Amino acid sequence: AGIPVDELDYEKPLHFGAVAALVVAPLSLVFFNFVENLSVPAKLLFDLVVGGPVLNVGFVAALGLLRGQSLESIVATVSSVDQFWVALVLASNKVWLPAKVFMYGFLPARYWGLWCAVVSFVWGIILAVIVV
Repeated sequence: AGIPVDELDYEKPLHFGAVAALVVAPLSLVFFNFVENLSVPAKLLFDLVVGGPVLNVGFVAALGLLRGQSLESIVATVSSVDQFWVALVLASNKVWLPAKVFMYGFLPARYWGLWCAVVSFVWGIILAVIVV
């Protein structure tokens, strides 16, 4: 039972990992340094209005480039209100908003990266199931 090893799709997880390591992690560190001294409500508001959308656009754009999509195709994707802004960003807030409330409210800043890595892993699995 299961999929034979030679039929496994290694490209998708490698692309997700590369984008997470080279785009999302550095952007997150900049963001965390910026919001660290804000109040919890200000952190959440800034995260919802700026951080989440920037990370989602960066993620989708970098993944598109890795997959060989044209810039026009990527711009069309991130410009799509229904498919991108409503479907992806609102869906991501169902996972990330509670995760960020917990993170900003209860975790010391030094653990934010680790917490986001765990949540990202779960979110990546959700995205993989949705996309397939």
